[in-house]
Amino acid sequence: MSEIVFEVLPARKRLKAIQALGFGVTGAGAAWFAVSGQGWGFWLLAGLLLGMAVGKIISLARMRYVARVDASGVSVCLPTGREMRGGWGEIEAHTIDPARGLGGLVLRAGGGGRVRILPVATRDMGPEAAERLIAALKERLPKLEYRVPSLGARKR
Repeated sequence: MSEIVFEVLPARKRLKAIQALGFGVTGAGAAWFAVSGQGWGFWLLAGLLLGMAVGKIISLARMRYVARVDASGVSVCLPTGREMRGGWGEIEAHTIDPARGLGGLVLRAGGGGRVRILPVATRDMGPEAAERLIAALKERLPKLEYRVPSLGARKR
């Protein structure tokens, strides 16, 4: 199996850049109000908004791809740049719904009986690419099933 890389859509990158700009400008305005003596709440608001702007900039700089499928398994790149990996033998199911924008791969339970989830930001790669990702997963794992996401799921 050759490597398939699912890139971040250019439109999503533009949207994140616009969001970072909006958060930065609004945060600077809140900081200006705080400096002019309008109250401590504006300091809090400025810190929150500027922190969100920094988070968007980090996401733009460090998220190289959304998912990568190769011969050894699936890799997912988070917005922080951290890569998580699941081998073909570990993948049990998926919760990827192309229409909703977020899903994950359910990996076999570890020592504590809890499953691991590899989050897949399908919103960043688009619904067509999410369908291709599901098809690539089912090509390698024909019995792969969709599992309804729930909190506190335990493998019995």
